[in-house]
Amino acid sequence: MATSLFNTEVKVLTNASDIVDVFCDESVYEHISDDFAPDRNEYDPTEIMLFDGVYYIGGYCDGELASCVLFHPHNSVLYEIHVAVLPRWRGKVALELINKSFSWIFKNTDCVKVIANIPSTNAKAITLAKMVGMNVEGNNVDSYLKNGVLLDLIMFGIRKGELTCLQQ
Repeated sequence: MATSLFNTEVKVLTNASDIVDVFCDESVYEHISDDFAPDRNEYDPTEIMLFDGVYYIGGYCDGELASCVLFHPHNSVLYEIHVAVLPRWRGKVALELINKSFSWIFKNTDCVKVIANIPSTNAKAITLAKMVGMNVEGNNVDSYLKNGVLLDLIMFGIRKGELTCLQQ
């Protein structure tokens, strides 16, 4: 990976309140929750954290928690991600932290591919996926219910060998 542009690091989050601080931020939760998700004040990742192979990777900039990437396995080599970045860290810092999160999962597990299923209306998440080197791999029609409307999920993927250096 290219030299870091910022003072960033990633590490496994083991404190549920850190995860909640990022995923349940007002500017984040609306974009990552569907009609069946709990109210953001009721979200509790504790049970999910207990599953084997599930990792919440916290991204830090200057020692401050800036992002959280949930990696959960579909099998031993395929993980799905859910990304949350706090507003003040969006942009180049987010790109660096997500790249480092990908590097972590590829280095520390048997994962060879990461996928993301992004609602077709979430233009910012689609742009971010493309900027970190993910490619469109499919479209799951009418598979996500948001505000009573069925939306398509666009599947993005990246393989271990495709991980790009930091996007400048």
